[in-house]
Amino acid sequence: MSNFNSLAYYWPELILTVTILVAVIADLFYRREQSINVAWWVLGGLALTLFAVRMGESSVSHLFMGMVASDPFSDFFKVLILLSTALVILMSFNSNELKDYRVGEYFSILSILSFGLFLMVSAIDILMVYLAIEIVSIMSFFLAGYLKKNPHSNEASLKYVIYGAFSSGIMLYGLSLLFGLTGTTNFFEMQAAISGLGSESNLALTLSIVFILVGFGYKISAVPFHFWTPDVYEGSPTTI
Repeated sequence: MSNFNSLAYYWPELILTVTILVAVIADLFYRREQSINVAWWVLGGLALTLFAVRMGESSVSHLFMGMVASDPFSDFFKVLILLSTALVILMSFNSNELKDYRVGEYFSILSILSFGLFLMVSAIDILMVYLAIEIVSIMSFFLAGYLKKNPHSNEASLKYVIYGAFSSGIMLYGLSLLFGLTGTTNFFEMQAAISGLGSESNLALTLSIVFILVGFGYKISAVPFHFWTPDVYEGSPTTI
């Protein structure tokens, strides 16, 4: 489906994008002690996004030239993402860690992170998957170090950035090998291409899978790539 025609099926993401812009602009008009009000703008946008997800068509559609899919599977996780984000925002109202900070940017970053997760659950192209993972990762870097006056939070953010950049490079190299073998970035076309590969491609295919799994393992702190996690969790705000 063309990019223009895809917009008719992309209302939840469009509403979430407008929510992000409204949150950023609204924060400019609030003083530090009033910046908590940005949360209400974000919660309102999340509610409208949830309504758009529930009212959308349940049929399977490939949007934006096969980059993302709109289907019941992705809609389920979008609802889960919206509810989880709303819960984090509500928990943040009574956070003693955030009371000395301007929190307008905090809620804006949370909404951007939700948008990245939306892309992640609907992506059917490795380029879109990588882009979504990086959006979520970069926003997570900011959130981990949001307590700027806390040295542990600064340490958490720095370690997260270093290991995040390292894992991104490894995963991207694996994805590039996979693209070189298949000649496509679309999941379904890639599946068909892999099934037609000869035995001479086994080594390159194995290496690409290993690099992707290692990079993704760092991202989700899976064993044995989890050694950075305790320091980051210790320094991050409790709500994150």
